[in-house]
Amino acid sequence: MIRRFFLIITPLIVLFACRKDFDPVPYIPIDLTFSLNGDLNGFTPGIVVQITPRKDSNGVYSSVLVEFPGLENKYPSHIQYKRLIGNGLYLYYHPIEGIIVFDRTCTHNAREEYNATRCTDQSKAVCPVCGSEFFFATGGSTIKGPADMPLTIYQSAINGNLLVIRN
Repeated sequence: MIRRFFLIITPLIVLFACRKDFDPVPYIPIDLTFSLNGDLNGFTPGIVVQITPRKDSNGVYSSVLVEFPGLENKYPSHIQYKRLIGNGLYLYYHPIEGIIVFDRTCTHNAREEYNATRCTDQSKAVCPVCGSEFFFATGGSTIKGPADMPLTIYQSAINGNLLVIRN
């Protein structure tokens, strides 16, 4: 009877102990809405928008900076009064898959402070701490290490003229 118990339980323990869906990026609650005609005017396929949280004079996250890296002459940066904590987000408009929302936190040593990636052009993000590179068009996959996991992706949906981002 005991032997039978261990024969059943052991494979279950191994199965659930070896899960590969670990996300190294700390959980941050996200509930944002952007207007595609207002907040993100000019957001078309192939373009990346960088969303950076900002603190007010009291040190409280109270707004975000919306930037179009490398396209500042065409789409100037602006502030939106929306609350976001953490390192920020990238919004990538994939020509086939639509809008993909990535966390800006590098997946190598993600729990270290100030480990936000920087968008170097409209195709990839680079971590200034470890040098890892992530390619937006392939789901934030790592193209140069030491990071070996892609950028974290958040759920998004288009509801009329609004982009809704939640986790």
